Amino acid sequence: MILLLALASGAAAANAGGILTNSNQSAQYVRMLSRNASTEMDAVYYNPAGLTLLKDGFHLSFNNQFLFQKRTIENDYPYLNNNSYAGDVTTPIFPTFFAAYKKDNWAIFAGFGPTGGGGKATFNNGLPSFETEVANLPVLLSQKGIPTTMYTRDMAFDGTSVIYGGQLGASYKVNEWLSVSAGARLSYSKNTYDGYLRDIKINPISPANPSGGFISAPEFFKALATNAAGAAASLQPLIAGNAGGLTLQQAQAAGALTPAQVAQISGGLGSSYNPTMTIATIQATYTGISNAFNANAAKTADKYVDVKQTGTGVTPIIGVNLTPTSNINIGIRYEFATKLKIKNDTKIDGTGSYADGKETNSDLPAILAAGIDYKIIPDLKVSASLTHYFDKDANWDGKEKFITDNLYELAFGMEYNVTEKMLVSGGFLYVQTGAGQGYQSDISYSLSSHSVGFGTGYKVTNKLTLNMAMLYTQYVEGTRMINYTNVGSIKETYKKSNMGFSIGFDYHF
Repeated sequence: MILLLALASGAAAANAGGILTNSNQSAQYVRMLSRNASTEMDAVYYNPAGLTLLKDGFHLSFNNQFLFQKRTIENDYPYLNNNSYAGDVTTPIFPTFFAAYKKDNWAIFAGFGPTGGGGKATFNNGLPSFETEVANLPVLLSQKGIPTTMYTRDMAFDGTSVIYGGQLGASYKVNEWLSVSAGARLSYSKNTYDGYLRDIKINPISPANPSGGFISAPEFFKALATNAAGAAASLQPLIAGNAGGLTLQQAQAAGALTPAQVAQISGGLGSSYNPTMTIATIQATYTGISNAFNANAAKTADKYVDVKQTGTGVTPIIGVNLTPTSNINIGIRYEFATKLKIKNDTKIDGTGSYADGKETNSDLPAILAAGIDYKIIPDLKVSASLTHYFDKDANWDGKEKFITDNLYELAFGMEYNVTEKMLVSGGFLYVQTGAGQGYQSDISYSLSSHSVGFGTGYKVTNKLTLNMAMLYTQYVEGTRMINYTNVGSIKETYKKSNMGFSIGFDYHF
């Protein structure tokens, strides 16, 4: 009767980008949002073939982002104490590192960072999927003739989900306008889930709780189970004496039961009692009631989950960079689909949902990214990027069937050199999700979004550049209609907003 703590990947995603992918991999990205034609150090991720346009020598880039996300889930289920559930994702450390060595027509490169997820999601008040079955308790008990109006519980959930990516590759300049690249990324996925539902209390009015005060639900159900089992046992002597085929009235007429006993036995069954029931049937009914109450006691007992999931996969990556004129640069990148299985390492599974050692498919979809940079004048550059995620082709253990269209990103940016040392930039990003209603849940949902970013770059020295930026994302509200037994179709609403700050240092020698 009580919840399964059905956790899912993406529980703590704090990203701009695809369902399982982070696009925000550098401070330059945060301040411009369109980087698919980059020829700077973050081209290691966005446009590897463009690295051949770097100056000869070693190049290093260190970046960190500070991300803060607010999630709100609203559920219109009528029996919930509170229909709004808020969660915070805080990511104070979101580091990325890029390195490259350029010599003549060749460049070799490496990169590392959280290419998916990141941060910790904390829902101090739990989630509606945890609580709806608890909220049913007063209604179900009242329907059984035990007046109950309220419940309380102690519930919380923490989840982390991150994919670390380590990338290696090489780029080659074929001629003055064409460069190509090839490489691979090793991805390590790690999810952790820590949650509980405990101390469930209800306020039934019954002989066991005549005041109607709050009492422990498991203890109350255990008491009812004991009473029902005792009633069933009290009928055994009659059955052993061949009176099992008699009704209560017949047993009373035969002197086997007193009127008070008949009233007590029939009254204990409440609405389940029928005068035509035999004593054997009544005993079986009491036994069934006892078993049901024992099951309810077990289901309302404290539940804890402590699970870690890990897995690895390899992504081949190829790229092309085109420079048709001195003021136009075009970057194209294709990441092949990544087969990835995550395996449970279960310490506590109070729900029975996370068998230790069980594997789950969590593929990373193929990605096709393209971008163009255009210098209107030497000091002013505009940029556009399009990134397409092939989510429908990924294996997510059946959840991909709820993806109606592939997700895509469309970004525009502008960068202006204020002085020889300082530049400013800004950008806009639109993300269109393809997740249908069947994909969405309070644990993991994908929403379309609008982002704006802006920032500055400053040449501290001829070899060192500092980048600082800010990003804000507002997500388009999503909804899902959920069918509940005996209640009907109920709307659940998903909201999210995100703010991030970034700082980065680029160094070459």
